[in-house]
Amino acid sequence: MNYKNGCLICGAKIIYKKAFETECSLCHKKFSAESECENHHFICDDCHRAGISTFTDVLKESTEASPYELFDKLMTLDGVHMHGPEHHMMIPCILLTAYRNCGGVINIEDAFSTALKRAKAVPGGTCGYWGVCGAAVGAGIYASIITESNPVNETEWFKSQELVSETGRQIAKIKGVRCCKRVSFITFEAASEWTKEYFGIGLKTEKTVCKYKQYNNECLKEGCPYYE
Repeated sequence: MNYKNGCLICGAKIIYKKAFETECSLCHKKFSAESECENHHFICDDCHRAGISTFTDVLKESTEASPYELFDKLMTLDGVHMHGPEHHMMIPCILLTAYRNCGGVINIEDAFSTALKRAKAVPGGTCGYWGVCGAAVGAGIYASIITESNPVNETEWFKSQELVSETGRQIAKIKGVRCCKRVSFITFEAASEWTKEYFGIGLKTEKTVCKYKQYNNECLKEGCPYYE
């Protein structure tokens, strides 16, 4: 088991459909789902991201200032797939790590704890079902943590909204289906500009080339700015 793309159990194509009652093929809990593979396997979000439980340990020990390099490190973990809700947890933690490694002052243990609690509430498929990509939400989580924002913080509240809005705008400029790698790269660029504007810290975001296109059955190829 543990295919990088498609069904984690058999590798078959994922089919999206109207909501139906089913059970997770791994933990056997009951769910209302909107997708399953061609062989009728369904994997819940908790099982989909279960394999990356130690990814914050990798980030804590890193001194790398580039979100892309940090992302590549996490991609070597068995529990990280081509697409999936694990990216919603990875994005804010990668950005928090890069921020710290570029000189930002932050309690990384507390920041990770807060980011993971918030990101776990963002289910898979939000890009198609909510109209907001989980990567953009992850950027907002990052921004809200380093600005210490809350719903009634008059001086900071709008800042995370700006980052989420700009990230979403950049993601939507590319007409195509979801790709968790493409939107992650876009998010890193938007977050770097935002962090430089408000904190004077520019995260290291050199131009990158996607290393994962061979795992993406829906790759846009030349339509993606990271394809080569």
